[in-house]
Amino acid sequence: MNKRGQIGFVVGLVGAVAFLVIGIIIAFTVVGTLGGDTLLEKDLITNINESDATGAIIGINQTSFNLNGTAFSGAESFAVIGILADYNQSNGTDSSIINPPMGYNVTVAAANFTLNSNGTLSNATNYVFPNVSVNYTYLRDTSLIRSANNLSGNFSEGVDNVAEQIPTVLLIGAIILILGIIAVLWGLWQRTKFGTGTSL
Repeated sequence: MNKRGQIGFVVGLVGAVAFLVIGIIIAFTVVGTLGGDTLLEKDLITNINESDATGAIIGINQTSFNLNGTAFSGAESFAVIGILADYNQSNGTDSSIINPPMGYNVTVAAANFTLNSNGTLSNATNYVFPNVSVNYTYLRDTSLIRSANNLSGNFSEGVDNVAEQIPTVLLIGAIILILGIIAVLWGLWQRTKFGTGTSL
């Protein structure tokens, strides 16, 4: 057996693992940069007349309401364009909504509501509206950002799977090296044994 060949195999194996680690670090840097909104810009979405016509009844009252935009990935920076309400329903409750309603006929002043940047709408005073129509804008992840985030997650999972196998690969390399050294020593011992024999 060739001792240099065995050592070269192990050195090559360790070098390959080192290059793999360096490659993973570079790939994580690239994928991590793509994953956020620092490189890829988010979509600016405008929702008009979000109300009972487009889903659940929206109220500005003591119970906070999460706007529909909060259901999307990376939703943030919610800002109100305007809120309309039925004047005859002001300071009422869901159970006391006039049937039929008079329609959204009055603008709700900004002093009467709070919209957090995370999309939570609530009242700012004791003046409440059980049924309103909200016009607002917000930012959310584009398909490219979602793809980059998915790529990052899949890449991390793949790296974890590979990393679990590295100790096994290195163990196999170490066993091959040990067996190679034993084979070389056995060969040297055999040569020494035959070299010390007496000749006739």
